[in-house]
Amino acid sequence: MSTDLRPDPELAARAERTTPLMTLDPDALLASAHRHVRRRTAARVAGGALAVAAVAVLGANLAEHRTETPDPAQSTSPTQVARPFGDERVVEVADGLVAANRPAPQRAPDHRTNTLVDAATWQMDLGLTVRDHRLLLAVGPTGDQQQGAASYTRQSSDGSADGFGGGVWTWGTPSVADGVRFGSEVQGGRWSELVVVPTALRDPHVLLWSTSGFETDDGPTVAVELPTFAAPDGQLLAAALGEPSVAQAIQEGTSGIVFVGSDGRVVQAPCEDLPAPRCPTVEDVPGLAAAVAALTAAPQAPVATTTTLAQGVHATTSLARSTGTGWDTGLRVLRTWDDDEPGAVTFAPVSDAELRTARAVFEVPATHGLRASVAGLDGASVFAWSDDDSADRFPAQRYYPGSLRWDMNDDVRLLAGAVPRWMPEGRVVLWLPRGVEGVGGELVHALDVPTFADPAGSGARVYAVALDAGVAMVDLTTVRDALVFYVQDGVPARDVVEGSGKCTALHGDCLADQPDGGAALVAALAERGVDMDGVSLGAGVTPPSGEPAAQQAAPGITAAVEWADDVRLDLGDVEGRRVWLELPDRTADALVPTLFVDQALPQVQPRQLDLTSAGATQVSLPGVRALVAVGIAPQDGAWRAFVWSVSASAGGDLPVELPTVRRGERAVYAYVATDASGLFDTLSTDVWVSPDGDVLVPGCEGLTEDECEETGATPGLFADVREALG
Repeated sequence: MSTDLRPDPELAARAERTTPLMTLDPDALLASAHRHVRRRTAARVAGGALAVAAVAVLGANLAEHRTETPDPAQSTSPTQVARPFGDERVVEVADGLVAANRPAPQRAPDHRTNTLVDAATWQMDLGLTVRDHRLLLAVGPTGDQQQGAASYTRQSSDGSADGFGGGVWTWGTPSVADGVRFGSEVQGGRWSELVVVPTALRDPHVLLWSTSGFETDDGPTVAVELPTFAAPDGQLLAAALGEPSVAQAIQEGTSGIVFVGSDGRVVQAPCEDLPAPRCPTVEDVPGLAAAVAALTAAPQAPVATTTTLAQGVHATTSLARSTGTGWDTGLRVLRTWDDDEPGAVTFAPVSDAELRTARAVFEVPATHGLRASVAGLDGASVFAWSDDDSADRFPAQRYYPGSLRWDMNDDVRLLAGAVPRWMPEGRVVLWLPRGVEGVGGELVHALDVPTFADPAGSGARVYAVALDAGVAMVDLTTVRDALVFYVQDGVPARDVVEGSGKCTALHGDCLADQPDGGAALVAALAERGVDMDGVSLGAGVTPPSGEPAAQQAAPGITAAVEWADDVRLDLGDVEGRRVWLELPDRTADALVPTLFVDQALPQVQPRQLDLTSAGATQVSLPGVRALVAVGIAPQDGAWRAFVWSVSASAGGDLPVELPTVRRGERAVYAYVATDASGLFDTLSTDVWVSPDGDVLVPGCEGLTEDECEETGATPGLFADVREALG
């Protein structure tokens, strides 16, 4: 099975093929692309990131009155939900900075470790553990009219507190509507963050920023997002613990917390140790406004939405909010033919390393991008673009790296990309040369693809389309499978962009490859506002005419007997329409048949055949009870081909020998069978006979003749073939 996430099937002459950025092969990606430190698991950190002699016990009272059973989620913010990053208990959000993600459930307090209050009602293990030390959240009754407090105390391996620790803070009776940040250096020179999330802000993100910056696998950044979790009463919190290097960097600069609600509201936590007039605004901190903008542009819905453009063609209309590892597109694709569980298609931010690779591979600027991945398959693929992209940068025949295509086996399965930035009102049109059944049952070729805002906040419009198996089978030789066009009202044809570049500016070679010379494509784009002045159609294809160059092998079976122009096989007429195959000799290791009925390309095509072994492919003709079959001998030489059926054998008829033609030194058969052949209501199989008289049934390799007939329910097959041989 091929799981190649290539941007285009034929980039052999370019570095994109030799340096495969677009791939699901994990060995072909930069190692850094797989780690993405913002969401990297840091379960049970040992030794390196947090090798401390003492770690904290957090005690906090987050409401004015507590009981043994915590209150329900706070009524002042019924829409608040926690934002964990994946399923792990803790995650590393920057180098050396680890955050609580999914703490353990509450439990009865251990009073040996709770030095803040003697009557704590519960405690939670936040999962930030180093050797025999752990970070706990403990809550007890208030004292001295204080609404809550936090303290850090060393916990020994026996569970007791030994009296060493950091400071104690309290926040008073006013509401925590503005949010509260407690950041401090604690025992061992580590840095601790405890953040109380505003109660009135809808589903907020928590950004920790520092003018000293943070290091991540994506490069330096001014701000990192902290996951949030809910205390048993529903209050949202965030907690993190950092190495001494993090503590030093934070203390050398200015730092703070910004909350970004799902409705776009931005709230800054009051600045610690700074009077309000001196508190920096978001705009005062270089890079912070962009980080906030990325969150306000990010999707907020709990689930993605999709629409069906045609039978088997599905497109995303809006993404789901981030899970910490990316945004679900709502699209699902089967990863293998026999896969029972389809994989979810997810978008995620690209890393700086991936953008550098894109710039090197495609030799163009790349400042933005998204990574696409399919759950259950290793690796990912990237599409990238730049704000200063222009039409001159991507002329005809040049690939546009803002588009992505994933082929699996013989099918195009995923199309994604960004509308070119020089098209402010640009639209995306999917062109399927073979057509597809529309939602109303009609045959359609052009589909308008919905777009949505780049969730990473670049301002670009992006799209994602998934195709079911068989909707658009891969064409390795021409451009007759799936083409993505970017158009805009009033643009001339020369400014039309197509993802692979082969049809950009409606290049003459592209139109010539279309069965009708591009007439239907040109008409469809003209309907969408493209100025087609000066466009010349191609010649298109011309089906065989006159007396068929095919031979009747048996009633209802007509087979090819000779090549026309070295690439065509004429199979004769079926109900007044000429059936023929095109098999261009452009691929060294595969036989790639394209089926035509007159001038039309049926949607369902024969599958490509591997030349390293025997193979066969079969496809039904549209609108008629007939099928086309193509097969290739297992080896070079004068092999003979037969078709055997259970019903014919039961009636005393011998297998039908099929005429063959040569592709190099290999024998190939191709035939069309109608209802008169008797092959539709019975089990049948092709059979090859070697030059030495050995009978080979595909699929029976390694079996005895008796085992083959028993397994395939083909009694008498070998005897029938030998009798036909005489």
